Amino acid sequence: MVNNFDVADFAKEFNSSCSKTQIKEFNKGETITTYLVNRNQLCILISGTADLVRYDINGNKVVTEHFSKDAIFGEIFYDINTNSEFIVEAKEKCTVLFFLYDDINVKCKSNCSYHKILVASMPSLIIAKIMDLTSRVDLLSRRTTRDKLLRIFWIVVKKIW
Repeated sequence: MVNNFDVADFAKEFNSSCSKTQIKEFNKGETITTYLVNRNQLCILISGTADLVRYDINGNKVVTEHFSKDAIFGEIFYDINTNSEFIVEAKEKCTVLFFLYDDINVKCKSNCSYHKILVASMPSLIIAKIMDLTSRVDLLSRRTTRDKLLRIFWIVVKKIW
């Protein structure tokens, strides 16, 4: 795995040299992406914060996940064959790198070297995502509020030290 991977610098260089990526900016409240169509899209949040919001059949809004700087998200992580609509909404001004997961191993016409860096860095980004999701499942599987709070405190202390 690649250590000290600076997502913002990489994304800026990758976008300027690769024809298969896009960087877009979003203002607070704007929809970054939806999970209605399976595009195998992968997104990296370069700056800002966003929420993955689910609307159920009755129109109820539920925040499913919160994304902060360097978070990786996209419909490749979720089954879109549900009765719910998933939308990623910007909570503040955001900058997002978009690319298709299928294009990771396919070099662009300019034969840029950034695909190699992306392929080397992708495991660390995905492992971070998996660890985050595993922590959430662990926390939610605690039976009592006391156990959940103790787990949250342990996670916070672990991050501080």
